[in-house]
Amino acid sequence: MKKLILLFFLFIFAVKICYAFNISPHRYELNVVRGKTYKIEFKIVNVYDYTISVKPCFYDKKLPENQKQQISSKKWIKKITPEKFVLKPKKTKKVKVKIYIPKEMAGKSAVMISFPIEKLEAEQLPVQMVVSVPVYVSLRE
Repeated sequence: MKKLILLFFLFIFAVKICYAFNISPHRYELNVVRGKTYKIEFKIVNVYDYTISVKPCFYDKKLPENQKQQISSKKWIKKITPEKFVLKPKKTKKVKVKIYIPKEMAGKSAVMISFPIEKLEAEQLPVQMVVSVPVYVSLRE
């Protein structure tokens, strides 16, 4: 019974962590043209009661139907601003991502924009908190 109660409280703690850091939108779907640049924006809200540090990053997300045509996100994610920032409790920050669509792109592609956070006060979180948002890109016909 003690193990069950412990698991319950661990679950509640994990749910609290997951919902205490908000990002919107939760996904982007872009219809694009080769050779053009697009800008997208995310709104980050620190609903914790302590200051956090966020360093946005990105990585490729494979799509099952076109793995052979996947172009590395390093070729099309051109800039994330700010590169790193500190967010005080209950404050909001906008993160901008500049995307260039390579001329050799075919079909669809995807990238994950990730937002790892660190607690900037004495007690650290027991795990590294990372929230990722998928960005799906498909060529206009």
